[in-house]
Amino acid sequence: MYYGAPGHIPYTSLPGKPGNVGLAAHRDTLFRRLRGIKNQDRIVLSTPTEDYDYQVVSTSIVSPDDVSVLAPSRVEKILTLVTCYPFEFFGHAPKRFIVRAQQIDVKARIKPAQVEKVVKSEAKSEFDVARAQARQAKKQSDSYAQRARLARELAEAAARASRELAEAPAIRPPDNQPVAQDTELRMRLLQQLKGVLATRDTPHGLVVTLSNAAFSGPLLRGIASGQLARISAIVAAHPGLRIEVMGHTDSAAAETLSWQRAEAVRRAILEYGLAPNDVAAHGLGNTRPLVSNASAAGREQNRRIEIVISGDPIGKLPVWDRAYTLALR
Repeated sequence: MYYGAPGHIPYTSLPGKPGNVGLAAHRDTLFRRLRGIKNQDRIVLSTPTEDYDYQVVSTSIVSPDDVSVLAPSRVEKILTLVTCYPFEFFGHAPKRFIVRAQQIDVKARIKPAQVEKVVKSEAKSEFDVARAQARQAKKQSDSYAQRARLARELAEAAARASRELAEAPAIRPPDNQPVAQDTELRMRLLQQLKGVLATRDTPHGLVVTLSNAAFSGPLLRGIASGQLARISAIVAAHPGLRIEVMGHTDSAAAETLSWQRAEAVRRAILEYGLAPNDVAAHGLGNTRPLVSNASAAGREQNRRIEIVISGDPIGKLPVWDRAYTLALR
């Protein structure tokens, strides 16, 4: 067992919840004994209300920018310990030592003589447990409220998209050259999407850009979820459209982050009713920069997500790549 208070890595799960709990500490203090840890070792994580028992399943050495070790888990309860490596290195260590453990049933692993002690300890902390349950109930209630709010936003976005389609003025073609129906729809969708996020018309499709500010690490911020709800409603109103989510960064070392962000956007879009086969995600790293990475502003602009919307209903040509006739009057 290792006693002390490590730091909780932001945006990772909390103890007892399904997901990946990330904790970090210095290799020469709290985590100095990790150098001798091995598979099947037991780790007890204590909080003010409960103790959580974990069993080590693996150890590894990674680079500092490898955030894949903190990837969330939907079902399993995982604990990830992070410290610098090598342990005996002086100065800023070049690697990270990772310990991965899985939560187990405490009472199934302790000796019978200790069961009574555990039961007495639980009885003594009954008030703390009740308070924790009350907090959990409030958190669950807040979660239901948030889901209800997102559902309302989705319904409002769908209704708004329908109204905009019904109220949008028809695009009048020149007398001697009718404009195809897909061109009209493409222009309408372009205007609707621009009302949510920056959007441009390209030969690949309508490209909606989600900036770096929409994320905290690999996770979406709350305001971005509402924007994605509106975009999903607009796309869902036209069967036959498909979405490709492209993750971009300013560094080849952050390619994993580009995929994690693209996958987070894909999962959010699927929550609003689109079919999984119609939404794909790709992490492209720094292979397609918009501008030079020489400045901080350029690097910020290159860290982005592009949501590419295409399909037969809007045709393959951008609006600006069409032949039009000018008539003198």
